[in-house]
Amino acid sequence: MNHKSAEELREDLEKAKAKVVIGSRYSHFKDENSIYEIVDVVINEATEEPMVIYKDKNGEKLTFARPLHSWDEIMQHDEKQIRRFTPLDVI
Repeated sequence: MNHKSAEELREDLEKAKAKVVIGSRYSHFKDENSIYEIVDVVINEATEEPMVIYKDKNGEKLTFARPLHSWDEIMQHDEKQIRRFTPLDVI
């Protein structure tokens, strides 16, 4: 695998941070009452892809990582197409 340069990785991070804003809250398509806060956007060391780090703000208060491409995915749910995560407040 050819590795990206540090400059290319920084560019990927900046593009990712334009899509999700650190500190913003989102709900998940399966439960609109679920609230997740963006903690950071990072690079997966093994795949070099941008990852969203987010924390469950209710329930178990766990922290998760998800590839950016699936964070912004359009899902089929109840015969509708909706975003996997919907912004609640973008700061």
